[in-house]
Amino acid sequence: MPQHKLLQPFKQQTILYHSVKASLDSDLQQILLIVGHRNEEIIQAVSELQTHPKLQIIFNEDWATGRASSLRIGIENLPNCNGVLVYPGDMPLITNSLINDLIQTFDSGEACFPVYNQRKGHPVVFPKEWFSDLKALQGDQSALGLIKAHWENATKLERTDIETQLNVNTPKDYETLQGQREF
Repeated sequence: MPQHKLLQPFKQQTILYHSVKASLDSDLQQILLIVGHRNEEIIQAVSELQTHPKLQIIFNEDWATGRASSLRIGIENLPNCNGVLVYPGDMPLITNSLINDLIQTFDSGEACFPVYNQRKGHPVVFPKEWFSDLKALQGDQSALGLIKAHWENATKLERTDIETQLNVNTPKDYETLQGQREF
């Protein structure tokens, strides 16, 4: 993909636009969009959403250290809450209804996430009790290790569609995305 994956076109907008819009249209109370590399272009991609009262854009000056820094800065900027729903901006098939299902299913003591064909998907709701462990992640570490350690106790929302699995990381992923049905 010649340009930043979040800026790739999808349904007359960008990949990132659709990810952010689903969050804004959900029952989430606040959305933190953490930006780093090429932040000005990223912010421009969601310019018409910037005035939404639920959206707060936060610059991660440590973005070059890896994705864990974005998770850390997001948690550090949360209001007092029982949990946080997290997903990468390169997942434009995530819908507000999926987000709402996860919010309604979440039990504040355990992680909650969708599962498709026995594979963990996104978004993931992390309980407040996990925040210190999430903030301890470094570099390009994801929370997958923590999730695997708590797999048996996690609340899994069974899904029958690919929307929870499709991160757009490669040209092939982008091609797959372009072939998806309309929602």
